[in-house]
Amino acid sequence: MEKGIIHFIISDISLKKEVRLESKVPVELGEWVEIKLIYHDGTYILYIGDEKVDEMQEEGLEINTRNSLLLGAIKNHAGSSHTHYFKGEIRVIKLENHFEESY
Repeated sequence: MEKGIIHFIISDISLKKEVRLESKVPVELGEWVEIKLIYHDGTYILYIGDEKVDEMQEEGLEINTRNSLLLGAIKNHAGSSHTHYFKGEIRVIKLENHFEESY
């Protein structure tokens, strides 16, 4: 079975800030995978299932209403407006505004 890498990118061009996280360990394509991104005290942590796979510190980059939220897509801002789309299925999306100490 084919494998792929999970990439998670948050950016704000006006602030010139970006967070890039990736799974580093390939996941099976065609299998359901639970992906969690936790933000707490300036640290972004990416989980695949219950395993922490990447972490990055970045202060001042916040997701708010003035920024686009693309799930399963990424815009190319390097001179064009082309958008790359995920070629799979996203089943459940859950956004929460709280932090649980269990992570």
